[in-house]
Amino acid sequence: MVNNQNPRTELLEQAMSGRGFLCPVGGAQVEREKIDKSLAQRWGIFPTDQILSNAYVCTPLTPEEDMHYSDASGRVIQG
Repeated sequence: MVNNQNPRTELLEQAMSGRGFLCPVGGAQVEREKIDKSLAQRWGIFPTDQILSNAYVCTPLTPEEDMHYSDASGRVIQG
């Protein structure tokens, strides 16, 4: 779970939005509103809880992929 008080929220939001990904970062929509209100309202970037309740992972990661992406995201979060 991502902490809404994460000091890197703005950086993570910028990296995720506009790239065809759902943004899982708590507080990122608020940061996006400061930059571009129209993007902050796009459900394809910031889905509602109802939309997320119907979401699922299409392709499960292999253990190696999971380790790779977990390590990479850990480096980003730690800066």
